[in-house]
Amino acid sequence: MKVKMLPIAALSSTISLISLLVVAPVRAENPDHVRQLLATKSCTGCDLRGADLSGEDLSGADLRGADLSFANLQGANLQGANLQGANIFNTNFNGANVEGVII
Repeated sequence: MKVKMLPIAALSSTISLISLLVVAPVRAENPDHVRQLLATKSCTGCDLRGADLSGEDLSGADLRGADLSFANLQGANLQGANLQGANIFNTNFNGANVEGVII
């Protein structure tokens, strides 16, 4: 049985593509939902995947059922925010104020 080998360039391209898909999450937040959250502090069921909300004042925000996966909330003020049913998979909460957050 003869085994065919992929050309080095094709193999290298395939590995590069796979590593991008695994390492870098796709930013997919809905810009209208981000604006709504920042303007009203209410965004139930919103698509905030990958959103950069670092340093934002989201105290008391209503984020029930929101998708915050891969979002950056580093240093954000979430004091008293409602995150019931929210997807927080791989969300960055480093340095965030999470006092009184409802989960």
